[in-house]
Amino acid sequence: MDTNKEPAKERRYIYRPWITVNGVRIYAAAYGKKAFKIPVADK
Repeated sequence: MDTNKEPAKERRYIYRPWITVNGVRIYAAAYGKKAFKIPVADK
């Protein structure tokens, strides 16, 4: 058993109904989703 491993960091996410790619708004509903899951950097 390796005891030197760091504990897994908890990831935080925000959920948005659209994302912007190259200046174009892409809606999650167009892909059969309610929202896109976006990871947020920890402080």
